[in-house]
Amino acid sequence: MILIVDDDSAVRSSLSFMLKRAGYEVKTASGPREAMDVVRAESPALILMDMNFTLSTTGEEGLTLLKQVKVFRPDVPVILMTAWGSIQLAVQGMQAGAFDFITKPWNNAALLRRIETALELSAAPKETSQEQAVHINSQRINQPFVKVNLGGISQSLFESEMFGHKKGAFTDASADRIGRFELANKGTIFLDEIGDLDLSCQVKLLRVLQDQTFEVLGDSRPRKVDVRVVSATNADLRKMVSEHTFREDLFYRINLITVKLPALRERREDIPLLARHFADRQASANGLPRTEFSADALNFLSRLPYSGNIRELKNLVERTILVSGKQTLDAADFESQYQRHDEPAKAAEGTSFAGMTLDEIERQTILQTLEQHKGNLSQVALALGISRAALYRRLEKYKIGISD
Repeated sequence: MILIVDDDSAVRSSLSFMLKRAGYEVKTASGPREAMDVVRAESPALILMDMNFTLSTTGEEGLTLLKQVKVFRPDVPVILMTAWGSIQLAVQGMQAGAFDFITKPWNNAALLRRIETALELSAAPKETSQEQAVHINSQRINQPFVKVNLGGISQSLFESEMFGHKKGAFTDASADRIGRFELANKGTIFLDEIGDLDLSCQVKLLRVLQDQTFEVLGDSRPRKVDVRVVSATNADLRKMVSEHTFREDLFYRINLITVKLPALRERREDIPLLARHFADRQASANGLPRTEFSADALNFLSRLPYSGNIRELKNLVERTILVSGKQTLDAADFESQYQRHDEPAKAAEGTSFAGMTLDEIERQTILQTLEQHKGNLSQVALALGISRAALYRRLEKYKIGISD
């Protein structure tokens, strides 16, 4: 079943007619509330979603609905519908998890091909996910699983992100926002990097964990929430408690059952499997052929100290694939990109990548390719081996204007 979400009855009728003629079962919704009723009740094969449902053209409603859909149906592909003037908005949507976007007015044949592609990819066999097994093996399995990186939330935005806000609660609050705890109600919330939370935010988090209640910004009525809390950190929380940088009462509230994940250097047998995983994900994300590893390459990777743990391995594998451009990597390829503390790595052809992250390298590569092809996006996408949609996502991510 394909779900069409658009407040324009003519659009809903036109798309319904086209899809039914192509043999698809179709349901329609005129707005977010009706759409979420369908999503909660059943799992569509695909969703065609407009970005605006009122006179507003900010797209905030569409982005909010997309995030809500992804909480309940993370594997359902969503194709956004937008006008030419809001392509940057669509790029934000793709960063939030949308599969693709189309511009209005659309070409029926082209749209059908993109729908078929989305359905084929989403129907491809997938390995059983073992991530967050606590949730999967609990009675909450059919309820939301919400992940929050607390290290990425500023103190000023903490309450809005975690508890939500009402329209007009502060200057930039142009629409109601549902907080992470409310999204996770009856399910599980995963609080990553909890050791990075500052003391003022720790107090606010402690209240909801103790009382299972919270208040939305701009609304003084307490709301009840029922969630399982799983938290993670690479910090020594006991030491932080003794140094008075982490609240003792919060520590004992979250420290009911502790699971220690060994450092990568303590489980070296996992390194080849993880390297393979990161390489395959890089190829899938960028439409590249599968990268192979020689035996000496895997031996080299397995011997490194990995003070930066799994993130260091991921960065090394992705950077080596990007810089080398080779389909089979050997030890020398990884050694040239391995950044020791006393000897920064150098890139090919004399260009220094010392101290640069993978994102910085990718941004520089895009800028150079834009210059080579005089800003022709079709040629740039072709040269980089990615789709135009993937290129748009990167231009938005790195804040690269077409005139750069």
